[in-house]
Amino acid sequence: MVDIKRMIQAQERRAEVFADTDLPEHLKLFVLAGLHIWETAPDAVKVKTFTREHWAYRALRMMGYSGTTEELSPKLRYTILSKDVPKYRMSEDRSACIGTMLRPSGGPCTQKPTITTTIPNPLTGEREWFASCSRPLHRADFDAQRAAAWQAWRDNGEPKPKPNSGGLLLRYFGPRIEALYAWADDDYQRGDKVPEPPAQNLAIVTSLADRRPRKDT
Repeated sequence: MVDIKRMIQAQERRAEVFADTDLPEHLKLFVLAGLHIWETAPDAVKVKTFTREHWAYRALRMMGYSGTTEELSPKLRYTILSKDVPKYRMSEDRSACIGTMLRPSGGPCTQKPTITTTIPNPLTGEREWFASCSRPLHRADFDAQRAAAWQAWRDNGEPKPKPNSGGLLLRYFGPRIEALYAWADDDYQRGDKVPEPPAQNLAIVTSLADRRPRKDT
C-alpha cells in the first residue's frame, strides 16, 4: 500500500532542494538520495530488503560512488561533510602591511608582508588577517597591536567565534546529520549552526512603501 502522505512530503522536500540556490550540486544529490531512502524505507521493510549499511553510504552509492565502506569513508568525510560542518571560517583574502607611509602622508604601506598571522576580535573571537613588512617601525606596530588584541581577548574570557558557514544539510536532515558532522570534524559541537537570515516580508515592505509621503508634482 502506497503511503500517500509520505510520498507528498518527499515531493515537497525535493521541490525545496531544487529551489535551494545555496546547495552545491554534490550536496543536492546527497540530499535527494537521502530523501529517496527515507521515502522508500517502508517498502524496503515490507519486502524485507534489510541492510546494515549506514544510510549515508547508501546515498553515496546512489550518487554513483562505489567501493567498500572503508573506501567510501573519505568521500563521505571530505567531499560531502567537512566543508558543510557548521563552523567559523576566515576569509581567504590576506591583508597588506598594517604600516603607513610618510609619502604620501598616511598612505598604506605598499611593501610585501614578510609576516602574516591572525588576531581576534576581543568581543566575538572572530579572527582577521594581520600582516607587516620588514620595516622595523611597521614591525614594532604590528607586534604591539597583535599583543594588545590577544590580551584584550583573554581579558574578555576568550570568546569563541560563532559559526558563519556550513550547516546546509541541517535544513533537510535536522539533528540526525549532527552525528555525521561530529564524525567528520572533532571540533564540531552538537547544536552549532549558522543563523538563517530572516525572511523578508514583502507584503510589509510594500505596505510601508505605499505609506511614504508622495512628492508634489
